[in-house]
Amino acid sequence: MRRSIYRFLDLLAPGLAWTHDERYLMLDGFIGNIAGTFVNPFMTAFALGFGATKFHISLLAAVPGLFGNLMQLPASHLVERTGRRKSLIIFTGVLTRLGWMLVLISPFIFQGIAGVYFIIAVLSAVSIVGAVTTPAWTSLVSDLIPRDVRGRFFASRNIVMSIGALLTVNLAGQIVERGGFPFGYVASMSIFLILSWISLWAFSKVSDVPFSPFRPSHPGQRGRWLDMEALRSPVFFAWVAISTFFNFAVGIVGALFGAYLIQDLGGSPVHLAYMTFGGTLTGIIGQRFWGPVSDRRGPKFAVYVSAFLTAFVPLLWFVARTPWQAVIAETYSGLAWSGWTLCTFNLMLEITPGDRRPSYVATANFIGGLTAFVAPLVGGYLAQFYTLRPLMLVSAAGRFATGVLVWVFVRDSTEDVTQAGLPHGEVTR
Repeated sequence: MRRSIYRFLDLLAPGLAWTHDERYLMLDGFIGNIAGTFVNPFMTAFALGFGATKFHISLLAAVPGLFGNLMQLPASHLVERTGRRKSLIIFTGVLTRLGWMLVLISPFIFQGIAGVYFIIAVLSAVSIVGAVTTPAWTSLVSDLIPRDVRGRFFASRNIVMSIGALLTVNLAGQIVERGGFPFGYVASMSIFLILSWISLWAFSKVSDVPFSPFRPSHPGQRGRWLDMEALRSPVFFAWVAISTFFNFAVGIVGALFGAYLIQDLGGSPVHLAYMTFGGTLTGIIGQRFWGPVSDRRGPKFAVYVSAFLTAFVPLLWFVARTPWQAVIAETYSGLAWSGWTLCTFNLMLEITPGDRRPSYVATANFIGGLTAFVAPLVGGYLAQFYTLRPLMLVSAAGRFATGVLVWVFVRDSTEDVTQAGLPHGEVTR
């Protein structure tokens, strides 16, 4: 069976001799992304089936993220103090999948807006438990993947994941469309759960690299909500501030595009599926380009160019008048976002010290996540009075400004790290 898996993944991502761990990380991502296509594109439509408004959609986007981000720092301290990264990822993975089973049965328990609030509550609990996964996964993977192949590996992994989405997203859209509410969504979500358990099995095959628990050298390093030592790094502080600003610019409209498609442009779940298909397809093209570029020119270059490119996404939505024009906008979006999605992760690995990486990552996610909570609520509230279209222009301006700020203030390993205020030798693991 292992040889069959190896041959299959080598067929999807040829060109390099991938290790055992790299192959199973790819398999985990491949199956997990297929699973996601059966639920992620349709959560807005699912909530609309309960009678949700744009403001309820904003709550659905914002509240679970808030609770997850409140747990980022405690979760990172747990990872650093125990050193049991793989065990924590698997344990929390089991709990989050059990939570999604409650979402699956929610239409048979609740009707109307009560169902929306129940889903928000369950997904908030899922987000709290899942908060452990991000710092643990980031830290573990940074030890498994050497720096000089990270760009190519994560580009290849993302391409493999995208291929999985391309194979299934239209099927998922047809299931939801033909079954309607609630049965189409329940059927699609059931497939998601089955595949997500298989994805967790694939991750369980990854090696558990030894990780020495962090021991605080002074009381100031013990369990604060924010790692003040991390924020004293000029480069890290600059990145946190800029990415937080970017999160707000994206968040005021991003969560509402699906509702805008259905309520204002007359779209359907099938259009949501085609949007995902188009964005995934162009994302594959972008990943092929940005992986080698990140390894050669550093992740900062890809990040600031991608920020400029994403500024055109809300502008395309602004001029859209039909569902298919929105599909074109999201098809372009996949290309624009490919560099940002790939290279912000690599940039984070470069500007954080290895022994404190979980806390650094959690600090960045916590601060950025607070903005990601506020932004959809602000967008949802304003959209009730001014419609979404003026907010699209505000979002475009903020994304463009982010590209300028990254270009001016952020440094990576291709630049002089000692001038950036980072301890020399600690930029990468």
